[in-house]
Amino acid sequence: MKDIPLDRNAKMVLAYAFNEAELDSSFYIYGDHLLRGVLRFPNEAAEALQSISLDLAKARDASKLIRAKYPPRKTLYHRLFGSPLRAHRDNLIKLLAVVIVFLLSALLIRWLN
Repeated sequence: MKDIPLDRNAKMVLAYAFNEAELDSSFYIYGDHLLRGVLRFPNEAAEALQSISLDLAKARDASKLIRAKYPPRKTLYHRLFGSPLRAHRDNLIKLLAVVIVFLLSALLIRWLN
């Protein structure tokens, strides 16, 4: 499987879409997040959308209304943990650091004895 090359604008849209998904506490990037990602920085697509009177504030308001009416289906992971993955990733990194320090301490104690 080949990677799809992305230009700078496409990478920026994805980065901003990720940020918009986090603002919604979403586990996934949905189409409205991509749309909002387009609207977050100056580009030709944002200019075209703004020419039909669609701006970031309106897109965010519409997203809130749609999510209130049609909430996304929760996955098992979402039901169990309930918060965005980034928070869990940070906790896992801290836990891993504690485990590594514990293992290194145990090895050092064993080596000194």
